[in-house]
Amino acid sequence: GTLFFALRGSKVDGHAFIPQAVAAGAAAVVLEDAASTPATLPWVQVADGREAMALMAAGFYGHPTRSLPLIGITGTNGKTTTSYLVEGMLQAAGQTAAVLGTISYRFGETRIEASHTTPESTELQGIFRRLADAGAQAFVMEVSSHALEQHRVDGSDFTVGVFTNLTRDHLDYHGSMEAYCTAKLRLFSELLRPDSAKPLRRAVINADDPAATQFIAAAACPVIRFGMTGGCEVTARAIVSSVDGIKGILVTPAGELAFSSRLVGSYNLSNILAASAAGIALGLPLDSIVQGLAQHT
Repeated sequence: GTLFFALRGSKVDGHAFIPQAVAAGAAAVVLEDAASTPATLPWVQVADGREAMALMAAGFYGHPTRSLPLIGITGTNGKTTTSYLVEGMLQAAGQTAAVLGTISYRFGETRIEASHTTPESTELQGIFRRLADAGAQAFVMEVSSHALEQHRVDGSDFTVGVFTNLTRDHLDYHGSMEAYCTAKLRLFSELLRPDSAKPLRRAVINADDPAATQFIAAAACPVIRFGMTGGCEVTARAIVSSVDGIKGILVTPAGELAFSSRLVGSYNLSNILAASAAGIALGLPLDSIVQGLAQHT
């Protein structure tokens, strides 16, 4: 009674399992290869099965991300910390946020164990719907390169995309740094799409990272740069870093304000600026941004 998607995997082709799906009672089949069409069931041929599955899943669950802010954070390092900081800022601004991360997908008392950093599209859209129905007012999500490559987040209506950094990782899957980078670029070049109904779409880019120029060039929406590089829209000055944390003056297009965080290390200063830039992109009050920074340990 359900729909079967014949997906091509890295080792196995799902088209080979269409007869088993038919025997198991599938209602219809979505496939790429017309040579594999079933004789007894309705079928739909698509160019990319994973993309079609993601878009159909979003429609099936009533497009849960269209009416709520969705912040997607991608990069080799810093995704989890940045997501927690953004969550704190949203809470300080009076918005209850659901966080979909490496360890779990959670909102309030609702907690779902994570199977992947970013789940399969059918699971992801169902989680969005469940969390929205539970009262979530925003989504903060870590977005992996695998998920972007495999179209797991297609059909998700992003408000803000955040790029933290790019270092060598997952080359066993992607094969090269170029392919790894290209996968991450999809968040900014395709998924922060111009046809979105969300007017505040922004790309938040780490200008201190060597790959920044590629991400800025790829962005399909206005860019907010963060970092200590000159000319960044979001930066910091008068920084004091110690074993007790980091404090200084946060500099943004909305003004300047003193901040303090118990996080330590230069990498966490970058995470602080990433989250602050996301807060600016969302139009959060500056005092809520600073409160969010102070809450995270």
